[in-house]
Amino acid sequence: MSMKVKVRFWHYWNGSYVRIMIYEGQTIKFGRCHPTDEGYHCEEALFRFDGKILEQEAVSSGDDCDGPFSSGYTLICDVDEPAAIPAGEPDICRPDWRVTGSFQRDYHAAAMGC
Repeated sequence: MSMKVKVRFWHYWNGSYVRIMIYEGQTIKFGRCHPTDEGYHCEEALFRFDGKILEQEAVSSGDDCDGPFSSGYTLICDVDEPAAIPAGEPDICRPDWRVTGSFQRDYHAAAMGC
């Protein structure tokens, strides 16, 4: 019987650190939205693990007085280094993420050709 590799790591979410465990081949996705004084704001996090590399995709989107917007990034971490960086709280280390991509979009500016 083959055991799937799993990794545990800390992730800062909604004002505090949470411990996440993910198995090889698994995808975990969660998010939240809330109203703001000018519209709304949403955050979404997605984690994938292929048994060697842990990947995080994050997207922030919303709508305010300037119109709709979104931004996001993709990070990776070798499974051998899931708890490499002290997070400023006792007994919590976060992954040593490397940025592999990012984007930012202002939909009204794009519509105007900016």
